[in-house]
Amino acid sequence: GESTSWKFNDDNAPYFVDFIPQVITNSPEAVLCLALAGAGVVRLPIMLSKPYVDKGELCELFMGKYLFTSPIYVLYPSRRYMPERVRLLLQFLLDNVPKAIGQLI
Repeated sequence: GESTSWKFNDDNAPYFVDFIPQVITNSPEAVLCLALAGAGVVRLPIMLSKPYVDKGELCELFMGKYLFTSPIYVLYPSRRYMPERVRLLLQFLLDNVPKAIGQLI
């Protein structure tokens, strides 16, 4: 259920741009392929798009002025009786993923 409008924040005043999508997918890799094929304007995670922008295969619009954030979720059965290995993995992700993503930007 991707929205057919993109939210932008300009000087802390949000506004929305409505559009009619030509393709709807929940696959960032498919969106990347469409962008590389010249299918139009897309919204991609920096970790996927940066190598192609650096090589000149894609061009960045707005030059980083409008960055979108998206939460990352981890699914597991329950916090009750959580195995130690799951707790350690969750802590590792909390400690390392933000820094790793920051290095990609």
